[in-house]
Amino acid sequence: MELDTHTPVSDDERRLAESKKLTLQPVHANVSPDDLPDAEIAAHHVNEPAIGNIESDTEQNVSAIQPSSSVTNAQGQATSSNRALAIAAVLITATLLLGVIFFFV
Repeated sequence: MELDTHTPVSDDERRLAESKKLTLQPVHANVSPDDLPDAEIAAHHVNEPAIGNIESDTEQNVSAIQPSSSVTNAQGQATSSNRALAIAAVLITATLLLGVIFFFV
């Protein structure tokens, strides 16, 4: 949508546009007002440290990656198949790259 900047706007139209407010209606009827006024809530958020997260948000001191010596057989087989797939992908990519190079040279 393009605005017409060449048409003059009257003072009444300008005041009307500035006075428009957007009121959002709640999605459901289970809404209650805050216990504190908005200014006090905003001051609380500015002056207080971050609120702690839920109980499931914890820090772990153990690495998520286990050393290869502790990998079980099932995981070792999956790791070797992933390595084989990666090697095959690299070889195919290299072959295609060399083919393109020799075709255009």
